[in-house]
Amino acid sequence: MPKICTGFVDPDGGVRPCIFAEDGQGGPAQSKGGSCLFCDAGKLELALGSRIGKGNLVRRLKAWHRKGTPVYEAAFTFGTLCALSDSKRQVLRWGAGEPARFERKTSWLHRKKLRLKRFLWGRPIPVASNESLQYLRNEVASSSTYWQNLLCSFSVCRKMESTSSARKAKKRNCGYWKKTSGTAAARNWRRKWWRVRRLIKEQLLAWAAKGPPWNCSAEFQWAMEEEILEPGLHVSLQSTSIENHPICFVAEDGELLYFERNGPYGNKLTTAMRSINNALGKEVVKTYETETSNHMQERGYALHPHMVTGCIYSPLYVTNMLQAFGFKLQLWRDSQTWPAGAKSLLQIRGKDAWYTQYWAALTRRDDKVYLLDCQKDAPVHIPKWQQSVVMYITYAVVPLQ
Repeated sequence: MPKICTGFVDPDGGVRPCIFAEDGQGGPAQSKGGSCLFCDAGKLELALGSRIGKGNLVRRLKAWHRKGTPVYEAAFTFGTLCALSDSKRQVLRWGAGEPARFERKTSWLHRKKLRLKRFLWGRPIPVASNESLQYLRNEVASSSTYWQNLLCSFSVCRKMESTSSARKAKKRNCGYWKKTSGTAAARNWRRKWWRVRRLIKEQLLAWAAKGPPWNCSAEFQWAMEEEILEPGLHVSLQSTSIENHPICFVAEDGELLYFERNGPYGNKLTTAMRSINNALGKEVVKTYETETSNHMQERGYALHPHMVTGCIYSPLYVTNMLQAFGFKLQLWRDSQTWPAGAKSLLQIRGKDAWYTQYWAALTRRDDKVYLLDCQKDAPVHIPKWQQSVVMYITYAVVPLQ
């Protein structure tokens, strides 16, 4: 014999009678034992966790909704369904046959006009800055090369898109898909502009991958102004002569930096070789001790074992490595000014313990100083580089006189 639901037990005290009968007349529901799922949160959780139980719940709600009985709203207001989240209650209402009502903030329907406009007009073209327009005018007026042709198409598409958009604003009654309409013309010019933008990015990445010397700083600065390239971009160089492939690092201001990492198989001895390459901005050191040792012996220096078998190469050994390329090390202790005529700086970084020391390079681009630490993943801009000169032993890489 079926039992009657004992009602909803209020945690604050008291029992509320059940009104969730199957016929929707407001009587108590039938239950096998205790309370029904509308009065017992545990039974509701079990029902929602199974496909059959959830189906029975939805069919009960759908029957109440069709009859128009107030028990339907009472189930969401006074029953255990009120403890569910808004999204779960909305799914149950939709399953019961109630039209879905989504909030304007969480629905994409309020963006219907914007989505339709983007579909008809295409992706909008960003507004150019005055510096970008000035660069384009100067480059387009120069010689006709592949790069100048790309910039000319870049400027023409932006100008024609602006003209077509203005014509469309004046002629409101023109059709969307007619070739004479401003909408179709603006959409075509926008598509062409984004296509040219991709070609410009491919050309810039190809220049960066060729390796130093880079004579295209103005082009990369303009690309950063147009947001064609993002700062911190890593471009692998077309070089296979060393174990760890070097990269071209694109700084925030469009400067290109040559950078080598020490790699997972490198040791503290190889940091001098990597740092020399980073300091000079190109791959110059490709050999280990053989050539440098012969050069030191030719100059009358005694090659002691601690110069090459310790934690790092000694400064005397590093300066002999640099002399093969027309540079030398000069101890620098002035922390206020950058050494005149210096290509870059080399520092012995690490803690006081000898086994933590390694070589790192500092290079200067205009008014910014970058730390090229081969133990890190990328160069780092140092606003207060003077402090590093005070903290670490610093040598200036100066040309031989």
